[in-house]
Amino acid sequence: MVLILILISCMGYLQETVTISGKIIGLGNSKIYLGNKPNGISKGFHYIKYDSVNSKNDVFEFKNVKFNEIAFYSIQVEGSQAWLSFLIDKGHIRICAKKDSIYLGKISGSSENDLYSYYRKNLSYSFYQATQKNFDSIDKYRQIDTSKFNLYNKLNEKFETIFLSKQKEFIREYHNNFVSLIILKDIEKQISEDSLQFYFNLLSFELQNNSKATELKYRTGNFSKNMLVGNTVPDFPFKEINGKEDKLYNISGHYKLIVFWASWCGPCLAELPDLKKFYAKNQNVAIISFSIDYDKTSWIKSSKENHIPWYSFSDSMGPEGEFAAYFNVQQIPLMVLLDSDNKIIKYDVKANELKNYIQPEKY
Repeated sequence: MVLILILISCMGYLQETVTISGKIIGLGNSKIYLGNKPNGISKGFHYIKYDSVNSKNDVFEFKNVKFNEIAFYSIQVEGSQAWLSFLIDKGHIRICAKKDSIYLGKISGSSENDLYSYYRKNLSYSFYQATQKNFDSIDKYRQIDTSKFNLYNKLNEKFETIFLSKQKEFIREYHNNFVSLIILKDIEKQISEDSLQFYFNLLSFELQNNSKATELKYRTGNFSKNMLVGNTVPDFPFKEINGKEDKLYNISGHYKLIVFWASWCGPCLAELPDLKKFYAKNQNVAIISFSIDYDKTSWIKSSKENHIPWYSFSDSMGPEGEFAAYFNVQQIPLMVLLDSDNKIIKYDVKANELKNYIQPEKY
């Protein structure tokens, strides 16, 4: 039993608890929500309300909040669009803010959040200040003065190199902290594959198994192999719109075309008419649409409204879900063509290229 508990703790699945309390001036007696919003959110972000409490005379408290791993949490007042985000940590987190500027609130009691604030203030924001004037000048001289445009562009490149070096240094020093995982995800496209592998290996075992590290795990481990022509894709489980469970290998077809998309992706929806024409002519091709929507309702609604006639799956985990992460879905639409043995024929195949990979007599 002791061995099992130690293993669970190392894997990051041992549940922790935290109390989150504070005072928001002007809040009075109102409802306040605990959610999952980070500082900035993308168009496809799915907001989750974990809990809610009623404040009394500006004071609130969430008792014994359970969590499995370090992640961004947020508080938001009912009826307001603003929020305050922070990194959750075990113990007691205290918040002090004003209702009309809650995003400027002060947070204490989370060492992870303290480090994140330090990074933003001393590295990230300093870099922004140093480069913003150059970016303004780049835009100003882009069309009217080539020499000045090149000058400010080179200055920014110099600052970017310095900032990247500082980010790497930060990861080396704080490799056991969640902030380093955030930074590594930010710089992964700026560094080589070997360098990415090096810095990922520096992270603690717990961070490497954090849900936010799923994409990095595949990219640093097997991603290059995953893309190779002839590689066999594992038998991933799926869940259909009606809740029915299925698996990749159960889907029959001389070819299988995996289409990664989302309800909010304009180019994905624009591609549907051509895909439908292709599908009508090629019944030997099983098309598998996999939505990276976080919101299950949006995925189902869009699938029905657009009358998708083939398989439509999702795990509501965005690009961080295991299936999307396996193929390193960084942008959509993304299509992967498989043969009947689930081996890759072409990774990132374009709609107008499909006919080149389908047997002529079958096309």
